[in-house]
Amino acid sequence: MAGSMFSPSVAWPRRAALLYALVLSLGSHGCSGGDGAAAGARLGGAISPRSEDPVFVAARGAIEAGDLELARGLVDQLGRAGDPIEALLLDARCAALAGDELAVSRLIEAARERAPDDSRIFAAAAELHAAFGRLETAQSELQRGVAACGVTSALQRARGVVLICTQGRGQAGLDLLEQTFEADPGIPFIARPLGQAHMLAGKRCMAEQDPVGAHEHAARSIEFDPEDVDGRRFFAESCIVVGEFGRAVAVYEDLLAEGEPMAGELAGLCKNAGLAALLQHEREYAGEYFARARELGMTDEELSTGVGVLRDLARSALERARDLHAAGDLEGAERAAGRSAATDVTFLEARVELAAHDLRRGQVAAQAGRIREAAMHLEAAIEHDPDSLEAHHFLATALFSLEDFAGAIDHWRWTLDTAQVEELELPEPVHLFLAEALERTGRPDEALSLLDEYLRRTPSGDFLGRTREARDELRRSTDR
Repeated sequence: MAGSMFSPSVAWPRRAALLYALVLSLGSHGCSGGDGAAAGARLGGAISPRSEDPVFVAARGAIEAGDLELARGLVDQLGRAGDPIEALLLDARCAALAGDELAVSRLIEAARERAPDDSRIFAAAAELHAAFGRLETAQSELQRGVAACGVTSALQRARGVVLICTQGRGQAGLDLLEQTFEADPGIPFIARPLGQAHMLAGKRCMAEQDPVGAHEHAARSIEFDPEDVDGRRFFAESCIVVGEFGRAVAVYEDLLAEGEPMAGELAGLCKNAGLAALLQHEREYAGEYFARARELGMTDEELSTGVGVLRDLARSALERARDLHAAGDLEGAERAAGRSAATDVTFLEARVELAAHDLRRGQVAAQAGRIREAAMHLEAAIEHDPDSLEAHHFLATALFSLEDFAGAIDHWRWTLDTAQVEELELPEPVHLFLAEALERTGRPDEALSLLDEYLRRTPSGDFLGRTREARDELRRSTDR
């Protein structure tokens, strides 16, 4: 949620220093919470007004979400109609999101000229001054606001914001924000300060070796501000500390999917989650975590114990696949082989087994005349076992039937070359098939050269007669 208030954005150009002050501010309060006495009495003043016009509501939502483009478009629609003061203050918050301090000051003063005793103006001014690091000015706005208007929910919210930005007052600020939210649940612009305050309180708890307190604050933080990346990261960290690895992994997976560069962190977390699962005697879960760590780029050396676990699980699944195959349950066998290959992507035996199932499916489809389906299964077989002569040959045959002669030539040529290197005798006259494909693509000279070469290299065999006939017929056709 880049660009939103109380987030790492232009609206908080000095946020790093402020957050450091916030961490320090919790030092004298610990993690137990408090009654907020330092922040003043519980809210007893007026609930600050806000427009319920749908455009105003949408504009506030866009600003809180940090969507400056949308927020500005909505604020422009307000036209100072309805509630002109709130319209000006929303415009000022847009300017703050853009980092335009001069515009913020101009718009605040324009609102003040219209309604010098509106507590919302003092509150917004205090919050935006605090956002730009001007805490003394923010305190002055609060004092003037209370003197002019008395206590209101907007001023209490603003005081809570200033407190969490003030060294030594973080817990008081959190207490006051919570009291304000309890008294005025619909108050805008409080969710992010509450999220930040809970996150920082949680970090202090973590430093004081109170993992349960840290986890509780982290959960509250993302409850108020579910899109904040820092808050979600801290929630995941707190989950790890209390042993909830699955929840931590889920948070990291979501962040990675959203584009956060954290594949390495997630891989390390998955490894640790796998080790924790092993300690709980949950090998299947451990295997899933180890497999994900490897998928994210963790080397076998880094994975360490996980490598052996994956291989053991993969071997067990492969044995299950073979048992099912022997029992005639081909689909069950294929599923088990797939699990084996997915569990340990380096386990060659599993890939070969899975390729055999794809090869069988391809042959069945071809015999039924479903050539395109056959080609799909045969391509999958080659993906699992690139060295399968059968898969390459049958795929070439399917592609030839589909008149993809170039594809057929590639696979038949690979089959011939591999057989020659490995000194294998093929059960099919693949050279004849390849020659026909070459002829079909207008390359008779290559086809003749192929057949002549075969006759030179093969002094005997079942295909000599057919090869001579094919060569002679090809010569006659090219001489015409």
